[in-house]
Amino acid sequence: MINHDVFAKALLQRANDSGLAVCNLKLQKLAYYCQGYHLAVHKAALFNAPVKAWQHGPVVTGIYHEYSHFGNCHITIPTGQDFTAGLTEQALQIMDFVITKFGQIGAWTLRNQTHQEQPWLSHYDADKREADKQEITQIELTDFFNMEVANMQDATFAKILDSIDDDYISMPDTVSNADEFCAWIKSL
Repeated sequence: MINHDVFAKALLQRANDSGLAVCNLKLQKLAYYCQGYHLAVHKAALFNAPVKAWQHGPVVTGIYHEYSHFGNCHITIPTGQDFTAGLTEQALQIMDFVITKFGQIGAWTLRNQTHQEQPWLSHYDADKREADKQEITQIELTDFFNMEVANMQDATFAKILDSIDDDYISMPDTVSNADEFCAWIKSL
């Protein structure tokens, strides 16, 4: 598990290297997705800070305050320094996956997306129209992201099956015995 400050700088560097500009709102959502997917795939937290349910979705408080002076502007980080040095390959793979999957999505769209997901919804009072600002536990994250990973695997498997169906060759109705089957196979 890495320090949340190191994680944020590394994530921003990876996003920047991918040509993405990231504001604080978007950084919060990417951090949430990184933590969730890392918990689901590797059964361990990626960084050492809790994710909390704030009004605009999941937030890592320490990361939020570190970059709050950027307001709604894109966050810049110092150049010439490798913030990913020392991170595990697993951590980098999760960051790259999240950047690829969510990086092109706008900050407010990501915010709205997290508002439809169970980890944040569990902390939202619809009557008061506010989130409780409490921690979204690692158990809540793991449960949700385990389902997300399973759904992705199901979707990938379905694509594989669909591609097999595309290559499927139907046996003619005229084939009724072993000799006819052998003759038909040889004709292919």
